[in-house]
Amino acid sequence: MRVNSFYKYFTIACLILILTVAIPYFIKFNGGISNETAVWGAFGDYFGGILNPIFAIINIGILIYLTHLVHKIDSNRVKKELEIQKQIAIYGLKHDALKAFNNNLSKFQLELVKSNENSELNIILHRNDFYSLIETYTYLFPSIENDKKSALTEKMRELSKIAGDRFVGGNEFDIPNKLEPKLLEFIDLKIEFIKNIQNCILE
Repeated sequence: MRVNSFYKYFTIACLILILTVAIPYFIKFNGGISNETAVWGAFGDYFGGILNPIFAIINIGILIYLTHLVHKIDSNRVKKELEIQKQIAIYGLKHDALKAFNNNLSKFQLELVKSNENSELNIILHRNDFYSLIETYTYLFPSIENDKKSALTEKMRELSKIAGDRFVGGNEFDIPNKLEPKLLEFIDLKIEFIKNIQNCILE
């Protein structure tokens, strides 16, 4: 629609310009149509001498305008492509973070119910890994409240302490009574935390 309007007004402007140049000529020279070649030649020189420079200037102006328009369109296209690439990269980082958090919390949960000699060390390692993941990826999920992160880290610290007591005095602790209630609370927090990350990715 805008292009059609431009052509319409441009055509009208050209006609007005031609008439503005032609009418004074015919008024000055009585408006008659001559049969002599020399008169037509003089008219052509007059007409071309005035209009050619004007149209040349107009052409330069149109060329500058079109060059600017093409540059603007191209710049906008590049900006959109860069924005799309940025969003794809951020989505990939968020997806990687989701996998890392999910794997870490699942391994932590699994080690809690094991009773081999490496479990206590693995629990501490997985817990520390989770802290590192929080520090690394927290900027990707600004909408996840700090209290949710704090609640989960605090629960992991609490579970680590309970699990660390399993071999104190050489006796395994009572998993159903001591660990299970806290473990269920941890699982609920874990599910909520992972769900929040998924929601952030889908935003």
